Amino acid sequence: GRLTGMTGHGLSEEVLVLAIKEIDEPALVFKGRSKTSILLVTMIEDQKRRNIVVAIEFNRKEAFTEVNSIRSVYGRDNLSWFIEENMEKGNLLAINKKKADDLLRSIGKSYPKENTFISFN
Repeated sequence: GRLTGMTGHGLSEEVLVLAIKEIDEPALVFKGRSKTSILLVTMIEDQKRRNIVVAIEFNRKEAFTEVNSIRSVYGRDNLSWFIEENMEKGNLLAINKKKADDLLRSIGKSYPKENTFISFN
Protein backbone atom coordinates (compact mmCIF):
# COMPACT_ATOMS: atom_id res chain seq x y z
CA GLY A 1 0.00 0.00 0.00
CA ARG A 2 0.86 3.64 -0.28
CA LEU A 3 2.59 5.42 2.58
CA THR A 4 0.59 8.23 4.10
CA GLY A 5 1.71 11.19 6.15
CA MET A 6 4.61 10.61 8.49
CA THR A 7 6.50 7.32 8.55
CA GLY A 8 8.58 5.81 11.35
CA HIS A 9 11.15 8.17 12.88
CA GLY A 10 8.94 11.11 11.86
CA LEU A 11 10.05 11.16 8.22
CA SER A 12 7.63 12.37 5.60
CA GLU A 13 6.93 10.06 2.67
CA GLU A 14 8.75 12.47 0.33
CA VAL A 15 11.91 12.55 2.47
CA LEU A 16 11.85 8.77 2.94
CA VAL A 17 11.67 8.22 -0.83
CA LEU A 18 14.51 10.71 -1.44
CA ALA A 19 16.72 8.95 1.13
CA ILE A 20 16.04 5.51 -0.32
CA LYS A 21 16.77 6.80 -3.84
CA GLU A 22 20.20 7.87 -2.57
CA ILE A 23 21.15 4.31 -1.57
CA ASP A 24 23.13 3.87 -4.78
CA GLU A 25 25.04 7.15 -4.24
CA PRO A 26 25.45 7.79 -0.51
CA ALA A 27 28.01 10.28 0.82
CA LEU A 28 29.63 7.79 3.20
CA VAL A 29 29.39 4.03 3.78
CA PHE A 30 30.32 2.59 7.18
CA LYS A 31 30.46 -0.93 8.56
CA GLY A 32 27.25 -1.70 10.42
CA ARG A 33 26.78 -3.16 13.88
CA SER A 34 26.89 -6.71 12.52
CA LYS A 35 29.19 -8.37 9.98
CA THR A 36 26.34 -8.46 7.48
CA SER A 37 25.26 -4.82 7.72
CA ILE A 38 26.30 -1.38 6.50
CA LEU A 39 25.19 2.14 7.33
CA LEU A 40 24.84 4.71 4.54
CA VAL A 41 25.02 8.43 5.28
CA THR A 42 22.95 10.41 2.76
CA MET A 43 22.86 14.10 1.95
CA ILE A 44 19.07 14.10 2.44
CA GLU A 45 17.96 15.89 5.61
CA ASP A 46 14.94 15.33 7.81
CA GLN A 47 12.71 18.15 9.10
CA LYS A 48 15.22 18.80 11.91
CA ARG A 49 18.04 19.24 9.32
CA ARG A 50 19.72 15.97 10.35
CA ASN A 51 21.32 13.87 7.62
CA ILE A 52 19.36 10.70 7.04
CA VAL A 53 21.17 7.40 7.46
CA VAL A 54 20.04 4.06 6.03
CA ALA A 55 20.93 0.77 7.73
CA ILE A 56 21.04 -2.23 5.37
CA GLU A 57 21.41 -5.88 6.32
CA PHE A 58 22.64 -8.35 3.71
CA ASN A 59 21.64 -12.00 3.31
CA ARG A 60 18.88 -11.78 5.90
CA LYS A 61 16.81 -14.96 6.00
CA GLU A 62 13.14 -14.27 5.29
CA ALA A 63 10.92 -17.35 5.05
CA PHE A 64 12.63 -19.58 2.46
CA THR A 65 14.89 -16.99 0.87
CA GLU A 66 17.68 -14.52 1.64
CA VAL A 67 17.15 -10.81 1.09
CA ASN A 68 19.05 -7.56 1.39
CA SER A 69 16.88 -5.60 3.79
CA ILE A 70 16.60 -1.92 4.70
CA ARG A 71 16.44 -2.19 8.49
CA SER A 72 16.11 1.48 9.40
CA VAL A 73 15.98 4.98 7.88
CA TYR A 74 16.31 7.94 10.23
CA GLY A 75 17.79 11.39 10.82
CA ARG A 76 21.09 10.91 12.66
CA ASP A 77 21.65 12.91 15.83
CA ASN A 78 25.27 13.89 16.58
CA LEU A 79 26.42 13.13 13.03
CA SER A 80 29.78 14.82 13.55
CA TRP A 81 30.54 12.62 16.58
CA PHE A 82 29.25 9.50 14.79
CA ILE A 83 31.47 10.09 11.73
CA GLU A 84 34.56 10.87 13.81
CA GLU A 85 34.02 7.83 16.05
CA ASN A 86 33.54 5.46 13.12
CA MET A 87 36.50 6.82 11.18
CA GLU A 88 38.73 6.35 14.24
CA LYS A 89 37.53 2.75 14.53
CA GLY A 90 38.37 2.11 10.86
CA ASN A 91 34.72 1.57 9.95
CA LEU A 92 34.68 3.78 6.85
CA LEU A 93 34.23 1.51 3.82
CA ALA A 94 33.56 3.94 0.96
CA ILE A 95 32.89 7.55 0.04
CA ASN A 96 31.37 9.62 -2.72
CA LYS A 97 34.13 12.23 -2.74
CA LYS A 98 32.06 15.21 -3.88
CA LYS A 99 29.27 14.60 -1.38
CA ALA A 100 31.63 13.56 1.42
CA ASP A 101 33.83 16.65 0.86
CA ASP A 102 30.82 18.93 1.36
CA LEU A 103 29.54 16.97 4.34
CA LEU A 104 32.89 16.65 6.12
CA ARG A 105 33.70 20.32 5.55
CA SER A 106 30.32 21.31 7.02
CA ILE A 107 31.10 19.40 10.24
CA GLY A 108 34.81 20.29 10.34
CA LYS A 109 36.17 16.79 9.72
CA SER A 110 38.67 15.36 7.23
CA TYR A 111 39.30 11.93 5.74
CA PRO A 112 41.36 9.24 7.41
CA LYS A 113 44.61 8.35 5.66
CA GLU A 114 44.27 7.21 2.06
CA ASN A 115 43.91 3.57 0.99
CA THR A 116 41.67 2.72 3.91
CA PHE A 117 38.42 3.15 1.96
CA ILE A 118 36.99 3.00 -1.57
CA SER A 119 36.20 6.22 -3.44
CA PHE A 120 33.24 6.04 -5.82
CA ASN A 121 34.55 8.96 -7.91
